[in-house]
Amino acid sequence: MDAEEALGVILEPSARGEGVRHGWLGDSRMGKSYAARELVDAAVAGGAATLALILDDKAPAPQYAGTVRANVDDLRARPPAEGEDPTRIVFKGHTLRTGQVVTTEEIAKLALELAMLPHPPRVLVHIDELRRATSPSGREWRDGSTPRLFSEGGGIGVSATWTTQTPQRIPAEAFDQSETLGLFRLDGRAVRYLDDLLFLDRRLVATLPTLQLGEWALYRKGEPWDGRVYRF
Repeated sequence: MDAEEALGVILEPSARGEGVRHGWLGDSRMGKSYAARELVDAAVAGGAATLALILDDKAPAPQYAGTVRANVDDLRARPPAEGEDPTRIVFKGHTLRTGQVVTTEEIAKLALELAMLPHPPRVLVHIDELRRATSPSGREWRDGSTPRLFSEGGGIGVSATWTTQTPQRIPAEAFDQSETLGLFRLDGRAVRYLDDLLFLDRRLVATLPTLQLGEWALYRKGEPWDGRVYRF
């Protein structure tokens, strides 16, 4: 199985009409955002998502293709025009330097509202660095809508994907509700935390600190590690 086939495994819940819940974890600059882009592309191309709402406000340069808006209010005021991509909305917040900011809460709330429409789109929310949805001390959510993506989203067809380089600061609920994780290289402390939380395969624990740039392993809840290291 190659990396593209592994993406198909990650997206399997969508074939059952459920939302996908998946996280990308790893040290900085190891390839998480690239992998996240590949997953969003695969979800939209394959029909697992008909609308991707992407939070990407870490830097001015866009990491994801799509129609750029500052936040949800900006999107409501300026829906995608002719020639703009209506299937991918990239929220850039303060990086557009318009005085507007964006929060995970408003994007999560929009996704959950859309899921309640009579003929809802298949929404995928991607949060590039989930830590920004947590309290300053970490491991507690800042709002009520973001955790609902994990606790309720799967059952109503809303997908939630995310990245982080500090799993120790992410609420356990994100891990409990995510069926799969893409694991890039992690330092010892992060690996120990994940092992305590998820009871990782011993082989995977030994492999994670040795992964090179662009390499990742697939964790599937309740299943043994397949022993494979993937690369796009």
